[in-house]
Amino acid sequence: MSDLETEIKAMHSLRSRLQSTVNDTLTSAMKSDNNELATHYIDEYDDLVNLLNIVKSAEMLLQNLSVKIDSARYLNEFVMILE
Repeated sequence: MSDLETEIKAMHSLRSRLQSTVNDTLTSAMKSDNNELATHYIDEYDDLVNLLNIVKSAEMLLQNLSVKIDSARYLNEFVMILE
């Protein structure tokens, strides 16, 4: 269970760094006077947003898995008490 919590924290950290990169890329594209560079940044921005969505989905999956493991553990304890 602690490994799963560590993975959740790592995914959250990764998502935060990616979100920061996405924001920086968008800011750079907006400030750029060079159309070619701005187009490149916009393409990178789209890729980063897609990657960010994947990481967010994986983070949610890990959190749901954690809740299910906790629920199974509590159910097991409840059954042991009833016995």
